[in-house]
This record gives sequence, structure tokens and C-alpha cells, in this order.
Amino acid sequence: MAWRVAGAQLTIFQWQKQAERLSEALIHQGVEPGEPVGLWMSDGLAWPVALFGIWGAGAVALPLSAGLSPGAVAETLRRAGAGRVLVDRPGQLGQARLVPFGPPGDGLPGPRPWRGGTVAAGAERLVRMARLNRQSPALAAPTSGTTGKPRLAMLSHHNLLASAGARAMLVKHQPGDLVLSWLPLAHLYALNADILKGLICGVAAARLPHPAGLFRALRRWRPTHLQAVPRLYEKAWRLAGGENANPESLQAVFGSRLRWAGCGGAPLPAWLAAGYARLGIPILEGYGLTEASPLVTLNTPGACCPGTAGRVVPGMEVTLAADGEILVRGDGVMRGYLGADGRIDPHTGWLATGDLGAWREGGFLRVDGRKSETIVLSTGRKVMPAKVEAALAALPGVDSAVVLGEGRPRVLALVLPRPGVSLDWSRLGNLDGLESWEQPARLIVLPRPLSAEWGELTPLGKVRRDVVASHFRDLLPPLAGP
Repeated sequence: MAWRVAGAQLTIFQWQKQAERLSEALIHQGVEPGEPVGLWMSDGLAWPVALFGIWGAGAVALPLSAGLSPGAVAETLRRAGAGRVLVDRPGQLGQARLVPFGPPGDGLPGPRPWRGGTVAAGAERLVRMARLNRQSPALAAPTSGTTGKPRLAMLSHHNLLASAGARAMLVKHQPGDLVLSWLPLAHLYALNADILKGLICGVAAARLPHPAGLFRALRRWRPTHLQAVPRLYEKAWRLAGGENANPESLQAVFGSRLRWAGCGGAPLPAWLAAGYARLGIPILEGYGLTEASPLVTLNTPGACCPGTAGRVVPGMEVTLAADGEILVRGDGVMRGYLGADGRIDPHTGWLATGDLGAWREGGFLRVDGRKSETIVLSTGRKVMPAKVEAALAALPGVDSAVVLGEGRPRVLALVLPRPGVSLDWSRLGNLDGLESWEQPARLIVLPRPLSAEWGELTPLGKVRRDVVASHFRDLLPPLAGP
């Protein structure tokens, strides 16, 4: 068994055969080796089948988040030079050739309206598979765009397998394990941790196509493992009673079989990681980026240091530049970025991540935030917004926070209160662990949660500060103010 959803399931054999059908159909339709093919589908059983169907045709997969607008999809296809896109929803998309792909009458994923390809297409599929090698391009992976215009990182089959293999080696799954998969499959985090690692380890995944019913799904499936982002663990902690949480209340939220849970996308607040560890559910943080396929460091069941992103995984190397920027190289690092002319600008040597970090005792890496997000105050002082936001998130009445302040004498905090809470800044006082110049000068209550649909968050919940500042500019005081 590979994948389960409510009312359906997909075995390894079915996955293979359906992927082969799609590969032959794509070859029959004229897809060439190395051609980028878009994958813009909902996060159900058809998604992993479509991914391997593209690879079986010798083509390059271009994963596109299901929540993207048609305009954004069309622009990404244009930049990749992709003329075809697999879809499971009706509609038109510019000049791209839509390849309908979804569950036919038997409930299993498969291409339609074709019944597979011809005998010649089947023979050609075998030839193309034989020609693939370690360095063959596998994925044109869109970067998140949190630090500028998104780009396409070209990842080889070796990059992807090395990264997923390192995770598989470290987490040590056991027979009978079940992973609950709910993160967007178009994002490398889920592709690495749920799809590829699951195949390598032979671990089944219960797939939740939409996060709306996540806590119901936890109770239904009772997974042994889960990958998520900090936001989910904050919500679960509150549901379990917050500071009054105990092992029984956590089991009521996550089910009785959870041994550990993974966390990525953003740093987990140290107080929250310590709270889970104290109650017997370690949250294993890791660090990675699209250009590294994505895994760089990882906490493991046998080596976990809360408040850090773990140790460097096998096959990767990490060093810190003089200013603290994290530099990486190794098996997972991309071949290069795809240029507008369709050529790959090759990458060699150390990859500058744009993230700042520091080593902790025992070889654990602490990630301090984006280098480009460092706020420079008008006084010349520098503030890492992630540090201030973590201190705000630890307050009992704060649901989430975003810190701004470039060019101001002090930073500002845009804060979303928890439901039913009225925040009084005058009663909060100074935040623990912050220097005097890092203390927010003003608390501004957000009228609504931030939204990925409006571009304020990435699919994994990273904040796009420039978009937030633009959308809520009417709430901000003049630049000459605090």
C-alpha cells in the first residue's frame, strides 16, 4: 500500500502501471525527452502518479501549486518553456496544451481521454527510461519568491534521490508506520518527505487533499508520523490546553500512535519545541531550500536539540561565511537555475542560501532568519524580525505577528490576537530575550489573518513582508514616526 484517501487507495503496483500508461500517452502526444511538462493538479492520488508518468516519458516535471491563479501558472509555464500542463480541472490556460488527467470510472488515477499509448510508445518509453542517468534533469522547481522574483531551480534525479535517501536513512521507519500527508505536493518538502522518502522506506501515507479537515484526519488515521509547519503545532498546542497540556490531551489531538513529528518551512519557537518534548512528542526540525532538493540539516529521534534545525545530513556540507550566512554544497544542490533562453546556468562550489545561522554545541545548526530580511533602523542598529516575532508568538494572547521597521528608529509589530483576546500593549512590557532596540515601539492589531491566496504567505506559510507592508500600509504610521 502506498497511498490512502477516504474511500480509495493506491498500491505500488497500481501506481507503477498507471504511471506507465500516462508516460506512453505523453509520448504518443509528442512529448520529447527533457521537455518540461507542467503539473497543475489537486493534491489527491493522481498527483504522484502524474509525477512518475512525466518522468517515465523522460520529461522534466514542473510542479505548480494547486492554489495558483491561472495567470501565475501561465507565467511560470512561459518562463520554463513548457507547452503542456497536466490538469484535473476544466478550463483554459493561454496557449498551453492542456492534458486532462484524473480519476476515471474505476476510481484510480489515469490519463483521459486516452487509454494509454500505442505499442510503439511503450517501446519508446523503455528506451527513454534506459537513457536516464544520475544527472538527467528531473524537476524544474519554482522557488518561493520570498526574497524577490521566483526562479526555477533545475534538480536532477540524483539530487532528489540523494536528499530523500538521507532523510530515509535518518528517520528509521518501522513496519506498520503510517504517515499523514497534507502539505502541498507541489512543494519540495512534501515531495521529499512524503512521496520519495515513503517509496524508499516502503511506508504508506494517508493523504489529505485539503488541510481543512486536518485534525479530524489525525483522529481518524492515527498516524505514527507527520510533517507540518510551525503554524499547525501552535494550533494543536492550544487545542491540547496550552500551558495546561498533558500527554493525554496531546493524544486526543494527534492520535495515540504519534512517535515524532517533523517541522519545516520556518523555525519553530523554542518554547513550543520544549513543550512538546517535555510531553513525549519530539518535534524534529530541519532546514532546507528548494535549490538543495531541499534537505540540508535535520534533527532525528536519536539526536534532537530543540531550538535548532539539526545536524548536517549525509551527502551535504555546511559552512558559515564571515557574516554568518549559511553556505551549502553536496549531493542535493541543484544543477543551476533555468534561464529565459532555456539554458541552465550551471552552479559550482558553495551555494549561498541567504539565511543566517550559528553553530550550537554538538554540531547543531541554528537558523536565525533571512539575511535580506535584516531590518536596518534609522539609528544604524540591525534587527532580525524572526527573533522578535518568536518572542511575540510566545505571548498568551498572540496568534501570529509580523515585524516591520526598515528606516524607522524602532520596529513595529503587526499582531493578530487569538479569538476573544483583547491585547493591551501597555500591559505587555518588554519582551523576554530582546535587546532594548529590538523591542517593538508599537503594536498594531491586524484586522484579519494573513492569506496565501492574496500573496501574503507562501504555500508553506512564510511571510512575504513587502506584500504585507503594502496591503496594510494604511495602518502604519508615517515613516518619520516610531
